[in-house]
Amino acid sequence: KYSVADVPEDGISKICMTVKYLAGGDHSHGENGDVVTEDAKWETRTLTLLLDGETWTFEEYPNVPVNPEVAQMIVDDLNGATSTQLISVSDESSLSNYGFDEPTVTLKIRYTDGSERELLIGAENSFNYMYYFLYLS
Repeated sequence: KYSVADVPEDGISKICMTVKYLAGGDHSHGENGDVVTEDAKWETRTLTLLLDGETWTFEEYPNVPVNPEVAQMIVDDLNGATSTQLISVSDESSLSNYGFDEPTVTLKIRYTDGSERELLIGAENSFNYMYYFLYLS
């Protein structure tokens, strides 16, 4: 259940992205150069890309044009996602060690064959500055 899943040969027809981010507040730099944010709150936003023929549209904002190059870049990145290392998890409670209890990004992907996958992007690995990701099947 907790491994990278095979991507269907058919293309992607829908991408639903839920992103968690810090909003508002005052930003300043701390003593060691880190950005310090006061009074900011974590918020989430969802944006859904739909493929209609050969054109991508936003489900939430149908009149806003989608840059086809950016949409294709997202699709290519999702189709080409690989892992540098697989991590064995003994139980679901340890998933919080990797940021999957409150993922930074949740992607729900629908393929043209009707199958669906969910991808969670968790915490940043402080050693190599890459992010943990988890495909749910």
